[in-house]
Amino acid sequence: MVGQPVKIGPFVGGMNTYTGPSAIADNEAVEITNLDIDLDGSLTSRPGLAIIGAATPEPGLSHIIGIYRTSLDVVYVIYAFAAEVNAYNTSTGAWTLITANACTAAVQYNDKLWLVRKPLGVVQGGFKWDPVGGTVAVAAMPRGYSACIYKERMFISASRNGDETSINRVKFSNAADPDTWGGTDYFDVAGGDGQDIAKIYVFDASIVIFKTDSTYVYAYETAPTKGQVQIVSATIGANNNYCVVEYENNLFVMHEDNVYRISNWNWEHANIKVPFEYVNIGAVGTAESSSLSLLGNRLICRYFDNYYIIGMKTGAWTKWEFGVDRFPSEFISNPSISPLVGTADYYGGSYRTATSKQYIFRDTYDTVEDFDIKLVTKSYDFGPSYTFKRLFWWGADLLAKSVTTFKVSPIVYAVPITWSQLIGVPFSTLGTWGRPLDVDIDVTDSASNSNPASYRTFTKLLKGLRFRQVGFTLESTLDGTSETGPYRIFSLTAIVDSKQVVSKKVS
Repeated sequence: MVGQPVKIGPFVGGMNTYTGPSAIADNEAVEITNLDIDLDGSLTSRPGLAIIGAATPEPGLSHIIGIYRTSLDVVYVIYAFAAEVNAYNTSTGAWTLITANACTAAVQYNDKLWLVRKPLGVVQGGFKWDPVGGTVAVAAMPRGYSACIYKERMFISASRNGDETSINRVKFSNAADPDTWGGTDYFDVAGGDGQDIAKIYVFDASIVIFKTDSTYVYAYETAPTKGQVQIVSATIGANNNYCVVEYENNLFVMHEDNVYRISNWNWEHANIKVPFEYVNIGAVGTAESSSLSLLGNRLICRYFDNYYIIGMKTGAWTKWEFGVDRFPSEFISNPSISPLVGTADYYGGSYRTATSKQYIFRDTYDTVEDFDIKLVTKSYDFGPSYTFKRLFWWGADLLAKSVTTFKVSPIVYAVPITWSQLIGVPFSTLGTWGRPLDVDIDVTDSASNSNPASYRTFTKLLKGLRFRQVGFTLESTLDGTSETGPYRIFSLTAIVDSKQVVSKKVS
């Protein structure tokens, strides 16, 4: 046999965009788009994202601020729009207007949904709702941005003066009575430090208070007024009310462009190998810059217009790009398993102010959404870096039903340039005589993988070439249904051999 087989993958290490493409680990990749990393290391295409067919009550920005579940197991998803709050019945698909007021948070307690209104001047007041009794005003409820139930009391992150200029006070209701609020029932969290409270969350028998650039915990034994506030991080907080989620025994929080895993109050920088990149389309309006949410065993991290995914079981990162007109904000899970598909439904709002769509996601391949998958490997040496090698052929071990584009890219320092390539290029942008232009070289091939029986196949690419370092790319377009998915990449194989030691001073 000519050449030696070298296996590439599986890519259990996930994406690594922090280190250069030639320095990352062999089990990592430069780009993994719209693919999940399975427990066996293979890459599997993600399911599609559906648009809820029912008419949206109000166009524009929407956030899901809670779930209401009746005693008969009817689940309502609570959507907050810019000027109203609506409940979406997951059984019938019908919308119900709860209030024509802007609200920021909601909690279910004592068979009621308690809604916190956005701060406005010194006016107080919130609402309680249930599908039978409808909406009832709660005049004494403070306004704020976040809420939780802790030891049978409702807590709200509120402002000092009743407006939205200084959100660093936490107010609490009477025990087992969110209708009743005392004027002195509150505590301040580092008041006057210039930071607002972004999120309050019950975790580990305490309330975690995330400010914009710091984090505190609060707990009490007998009376809330005798509770203690302790700082747990003086530098890390949360971006907003939608940047904190809990998974099993861990908390995840996004602060600026970083995601942290909190376990036993140890803070681990989770995306150190995948720095988040700023992309802002801006053409259809933007609201909050970031959010965190769970899709099954995935943590989906939105940073402006980029979605980064970390597998909770594998700890590896990938990246998602949704199709046209799909701009989901944070997701929330329907606590009931669907009897039709045997999996949970995840509902999402829209973070774009100029859109009017709401979304639903489930781990099944029955949703029409056109999107591209892409794998870009590291640049491999396949031996000593000071030698040139010969690629005789390469191939991919796949389970695919769609046309796949295969690309091999040799990394070459100096590429011969013709005079015609220099036409129109400003002289000031040219490099040296030996390397006047940076030119990418790649060899592209494609294969139709019509595979209705879903067999695992091997695609062989016969193009040979000479290289010192080389990278591989796979791309395909899927439609979100079982006609093209799931698409699975198991591994790549290259047949290579060393040819000669480099001769130039720089190669």
